[in-house]
Amino acid sequence: MKRNNSLISTRYLLLMGHLILVITSLMAREENVKACLPTDYTPSQYLSKDTELIVALSLSIAFIIIELTTFGSGLTMFSTIMAHALGAILLAYFLTESWDCGLYWWIFSLTVCLPLLFDVVTILLDVCAYDAKYK
Repeated sequence: MKRNNSLISTRYLLLMGHLILVITSLMAREENVKACLPTDYTPSQYLSKDTELIVALSLSIAFIIIELTTFGSGLTMFSTIMAHALGAILLAYFLTESWDCGLYWWIFSLTVCLPLLFDVVTILLDVCAYDAKYK
């Protein structure tokens, strides 16, 4: 297998692994929600933190799916491999160690938002450069 093909499959596997871990986190979020709360929490506090974590994980799923779409365009093949590898590792710890759900916003911003932003900017720059070149 050529080096280029192995990088493509690596990025795809990391994106899919990251997506699967986010979906798993969404399905098994109870321990992480309880880690965010004091020992004597009220049902409204639980519901608030649960909703916060659901929103963060849902945004992650949406952004990773958008990034899978940009990956399919072929313009940004290799730019975010390390971010998704780090995201998969951090999410594995997030699940197994029952980290505070406030930490997920950091994981989300560093391993989901930044790669998506980088892909969108790269695609926009490529489209603008293509338009400027052929006009």
